[in-house]
Amino acid sequence: MQVIYTPAAIFCLIAVVLSLLTGIVLLTFSPHTTDNKANYYLGAAFLCFGVTFTVIYLIYTRLILFFPHLYRLGHLFWLLHIILSYLYVRTSVKQQPLKWTDLVHLLPVLLYLVDYSPFIFSSTANKVQHIKADLDSLDLAISFRQSWLFPANFHVPARTMVAAFYWILQIRILRGIDKTVIQQNPIWFRWQYIYNLLQLLLFGPTVISIVTGQSSVWSTTIPPAMGVLLSTITLYLYPQILYGVPSSPPAPAPSPPPAPSPPASIRPKPSLDEAFICQLSGSLDKLMKENRPFLNSNYSLKELAIDLNIPTHQASAFINQATGKNFNDYLNHKRIEYCLDFIKEGKAENLNMNGISQQCGFNNRNTFANAFKKFTGKLPSEYLTGSESNSLP
Repeated sequence: MQVIYTPAAIFCLIAVVLSLLTGIVLLTFSPHTTDNKANYYLGAAFLCFGVTFTVIYLIYTRLILFFPHLYRLGHLFWLLHIILSYLYVRTSVKQQPLKWTDLVHLLPVLLYLVDYSPFIFSSTANKVQHIKADLDSLDLAISFRQSWLFPANFHVPARTMVAAFYWILQIRILRGIDKTVIQQNPIWFRWQYIYNLLQLLLFGPTVISIVTGQSSVWSTTIPPAMGVLLSTITLYLYPQILYGVPSSPPAPAPSPPPAPSPPASIRPKPSLDEAFICQLSGSLDKLMKENRPFLNSNYSLKELAIDLNIPTHQASAFINQATGKNFNDYLNHKRIEYCLDFIKEGKAENLNMNGISQQCGFNNRNTFANAFKKFTGKLPSEYLTGSESNSLP
């Protein structure tokens, strides 16, 4: 067998090396925190692409005859690359953890595995025979003639449709971000837009080649390799992302104390839609009444965002606009409300200040006393010894 090193094969080899290297860097050097989980998806996506184009490189050079069991597995990892790229964008922006319903994203992978299971589990001799037939003309390699359930020339168009579908989902996620947040985090969003723009090469040229009837192994492999190759190169130009920037947009730097509110006629409009605020207010009230998360002293803004199924930056803006308070003040207000009811029901009679503060979600009695004074005008001890009935304003 003659090994053939064409420019396309060399280009694929370069894409393989950079993809695998970048995937290892992302998985190794990203800090092991929840905030950086998105980088793990991106790293896994690059590794899957590296495996995919390892198989394509072997096909271009005819070395696949030495590794027949890898034949047709490249398509499987290509599908995984598409899904992981979507999870990267979704996790980066929404900080949405995986749920069991996310198993639906594996349907294209499972469908391909079922379709190609007879070939995957066939003998080495059978695979070599099919590979030799496909290598007579490399364009036969993209016809997937060994398919069990579907006709030839099904899987490349299907993969292209899957890639286009997930790309549209990614763009919709990015378009849903407030412009003010984008302005506060320009570098992070610049990389997001570059990454998604380059992902057009995963399916755009293939769509054109299929529509024009010029589909070939070159048109379906080299443009995607170019897209991922450029993605890896540009990623090294953004080391703060490569080496573990938090997956969600970093919070803006603390601003100076706000100036007095302008008259209503010139007051700027809120950044969130009123209908959106109204809808979330109902969800927030239900969450606070039924689950009482404020009784957890470590309850965070990120956890609230997860409970409401919105990005963290939107959760912060929502609390500010809907309640007129920042997140900490809002939680402490809820805790003091609960504390007043707790006291009125006689549940605090046998507890000291530390015990009451812990029952109401505070870390220590000093924080409890300060919050109590802020929202009732009295210290807890003054309230407990007072004769009048008190309530929060």
